[in-house]
Amino acid sequence: MIDVTLTRRFDAPPTRVFAFVTQPDMLALWWGHDGWSIEEAELDFTRPGPWFAKMRSDEGNPFHHGGEVLSTGDMTVTFSWQWLNANGRQSDVSTVTFSVTADGDGSLFTIHHTGLPDDDFGRSHEMGWNASLARLTAFASTQSS
Repeated sequence: MIDVTLTRRFDAPPTRVFAFVTQPDMLALWWGHDGWSIEEAELDFTRPGPWFAKMRSDEGNPFHHGGEVLSTGDMTVTFSWQWLNANGRQSDVSTVTFSVTADGDGSLFTIHHTGLPDDDFGRSHEMGWNASLARLTAFASTQSS
């Protein structure tokens, strides 16, 4: 199994960054690659329960993924992750943890994606998370603390 861990620093307090990465209205503004659209979603990482996102790439290809929010804690949320097709399950289930920690006058946001089946999945998810982090960085820079 392959794990991917990415960390970014934000010039915002931890509570604000945690809101960016858990609250539905904010998640929808940065989730996914640049140029992709969210067609339908239940992106609420503030409480345990199901989540999903149906997206369309800039080339028009549909992507659907989802899972369960497994736990929420002090500046940490863990959820299962699975790519889906029209008939249900498509990929093995992996696990993602978002965590936010204080870093001086800012915050560190870490994505830890575990249980990816192979190097290709690892590279693909690392690329996807980096694209989302670029959008999150742009979004966060427009928000006041």
